[in-house]
Amino acid sequence: MIWQQFPCSFEFNEEFLVLLFEHTYSSQFGTFLCNNEKERKECKLSSRTVSLWTYLARPEVLQKYLNPMYDPNPRVIWPSVAPQSLVLWSGLYQRSIIDQSKQKEAWQEVSKIREYDKELRSKVTKLRRQLASLEREALGVGLILPSELGVDCIPE
Repeated sequence: MIWQQFPCSFEFNEEFLVLLFEHTYSSQFGTFLCNNEKERKECKLSSRTVSLWTYLARPEVLQKYLNPMYDPNPRVIWPSVAPQSLVLWSGLYQRSIIDQSKQKEAWQEVSKIREYDKELRSKVTKLRRQLASLEREALGVGLILPSELGVDCIPE
């Protein structure tokens, strides 16, 4: 499965893919009913059913399906099709026999760590801006000389 080969390249997690699979056949939402747009209009699905996408677009729902390891990748990803790279999608086909609770706990912990990392990076950026501002101010009033500034702290 391509998601297993490139887990950081997808914005949504495996639960999202399983949800799409389940709702393709469940008919709980009108999204996957009928064969084409003409049939959907004839059946008046837009007024008689709710779209899965409308449900998923709600922030409190969508948050559950975001991949905490997502890192946008502008390059093309080339999945391996070698036989040893192809594995059974246990998250879908073995979900009734494999306890997923430990894996969910691990992903929640990863999510917390990534969020904390974002907070720390934001603080670092803010502190660097403050430092640069203070250095410019100190240069302006003659408290320090340009040669006394650090290499990575050149004022803007």
